[in-house]
Amino acid sequence: MCQCYGDLGDFNRLDISELCRGSLLSQVVKGNTRGDAILDLIVTNMKDVYQCPVILPPVGLSDHSSVLWTPKEKRAPDKPTKKLIRRLCETGIHEFGRWVTSHNWSEVYNATGTTAKANAFHETLESAIATFFPPKTIRTHSSDKQWVTPQIKRLITLRQKAFYKQVPTVWKFYRNMTHRAIARAKK
Repeated sequence: MCQCYGDLGDFNRLDISELCRGSLLSQVVKGNTRGDAILDLIVTNMKDVYQCPVILPPVGLSDHSSVLWTPKEKRAPDKPTKKLIRRLCETGIHEFGRWVTSHNWSEVYNATGTTAKANAFHETLESAIATFFPPKTIRTHSSDKQWVTPQIKRLITLRQKAFYKQVPTVWKFYRNMTHRAIARAKK
């Protein structure tokens, strides 16, 4: 039976050479995780079943970069599902309110019979809703939290791009924007 071992975390300049020497353990993080130092380590005997760790932006307000260590064997990808939404922005609500109060409803009055009147009312309302609140298709994943919005996803993408381009001021700006958007969405 194979004994698998992995120890991860902030080692704060701990010398692990003695731990790795003479054993099957090795340290697999190769990129800097805080400033110009590798403080966050993964010491393991399972490096052959995992890909090389990837250094990602810090989470929240941490000053340590995150380390993503993924298995080589891939599971079936989480297929996104498309969802149709309508944004109820304040401008659209006001314009719809003005329309509903000023529309003459002649198509409803001129229809004969209750079913025809109901259908005319429904079609007119549906058309107005499509005009003032146009549908938008968004992609969601089963792993998304309920509070994750397209705006939060866009901010995360911009934050990641700034991190990889190594522009700290832009990265911090989008980090803070993302943090605030998530806090608002969770309320």
